[in-house]
Amino acid sequence: MLIKKRIVQNIFSDKSSLVLRALLANPKHHWTIPELARKEKVSTGLVMAVFKILQEEGFLERYPAGRFSYTQLREPEKLLEKWAHHYRFSHNRLVEFYSAQEGLLPKMREYLAGEEIPYALTLFSGARLVAPYVRDPRTTLYIGVNEAEAEDALWKIQSRFSLVPPKAGGNICFALPVYKSSVFHQARTIRGFQVVSNLQLYLDLINSPAGGAEQAEWLKTRLKEKGVPIIEGVEQP
Repeated sequence: MLIKKRIVQNIFSDKSSLVLRALLANPKHHWTIPELARKEKVSTGLVMAVFKILQEEGFLERYPAGRFSYTQLREPEKLLEKWAHHYRFSHNRLVEFYSAQEGLLPKMREYLAGEEIPYALTLFSGARLVAPYVRDPRTTLYIGVNEAEAEDALWKIQSRFSLVPPKAGGNICFALPVYKSSVFHQARTIRGFQVVSNLQLYLDLINSPAGGAEQAEWLKTRLKEKGVPIIEGVEQP
């Protein structure tokens, strides 16, 4: 007897996380599988598989009503908590450098735009522009290059800005995302810089050492005070 392999082994993987991001961005929405698949440009099979797992774990409620049937998220905070427990920023490939130059980030932003390399600030770099709390001068940014191009792209950046390999901890970190399809989802421009979504920023911070959890909770609190819950994908102007 053949055992059919499950389409989704991990709902927190890259493509599957697009489904979670849509659900968490609109936790009260009445979803159908074709609608969400169209919105996130993924297959209906993937959405169906993620929905099945979420329903089994009590995170989705299905409301059968013939052609008006829909599915709605339940316990969004608990789903976010489970995702945060599973995820670590260190899952990304991290490349660190050191530089004593001032005003480097605006120059780097212009260079990346010229090279058509997507980027987005995260960790304390992103938090400084959204809800600063922990003082950390390091610069951390995702860059959207594939593995085949990564070495060449990083070498060019290193040469262009005279970055040096750190003897201890670096102060500039490039992250090659494990979430290749979804890390830039709902990224926004704040004060001229691209920053990951509030959801991604929270996930990156919550388990990071040296103040990450404190900054993540401060971010969550400040956004709620402004009427922007972390689980809703509402972006800051």
